[in-house]
Amino acid sequence: MIKIPATQIARQDDWRPSVYLTGGAALRSQGKGWANLDDLAKEFIDGWRVSRNPLVESFDPLVRTSPVYRLRNVTPYWLATEPEHWSPPKMMGKPYCVQPFDIIVKKVGGANAALVSKSHSRHPVDANLAMIRGLLPDHAVWVCFSLNQALYQEYLNETEAISALPRLSLKKLRRMPICPMPEDFKTLSQVFIGAYDRYAQAQVSLALLRHQVELWVDAQLGDFDWEEWDNPTNCHWHFFDPVHIENTLQI
Repeated sequence: MIKIPATQIARQDDWRPSVYLTGGAALRSQGKGWANLDDLAKEFIDGWRVSRNPLVESFDPLVRTSPVYRLRNVTPYWLATEPEHWSPPKMMGKPYCVQPFDIIVKKVGGANAALVSKSHSRHPVDANLAMIRGLLPDHAVWVCFSLNQALYQEYLNETEAISALPRLSLKKLRRMPICPMPEDFKTLSQVFIGAYDRYAQAQVSLALLRHQVELWVDAQLGDFDWEEWDNPTNCHWHFFDPVHIENTLQI
């Protein structure tokens, strides 16, 4: 049997077992002497709340053309970007547009966290994501790594209300205890930042190459008769005897 002191219940003002008996409870207990994330970061920002309905007040025409970072793009530690994300931003100066060393956190579906590199385009994040901003680069890497650890995952994915789908609030992020960063971690963080930036730049180069290939293919097939291709009866086939084919068909 686990006994919860009345003083602890009074301090939390909450009777749910998850507050006292989960990994999140262990983190709160362990982190009594640690700084809260609110002490380290300058801003906690909700994603872009916009409607596609032109008849409502929250409609923005840019929603139809602007690339957006979504839940599927946030994986542990880094962004899984798509070709559209390497285009120039269509909006500037909005708080929900990413900046280098922001940490993007999923608010639903499991709170993974990804770091934004200097090479990522400054597109907005959607309303199912939140951003932590204003951390020093080394601390941004440390916090991002911390948020993806099992203990922090249990804390972030606790339900704050009786509902089928847990949703992470900015308030919960702000008051989260953060383990002090070891001094030796600074060297590792610089290695990660450099590797991550090179990875992001490689994605840009790959997206550009794919675009160039698409243009080349379109130019080569400009007069191709797709109607004939779609109708097999008009196509001419030729059979190659296996003796004339080597062990591999690779070129």
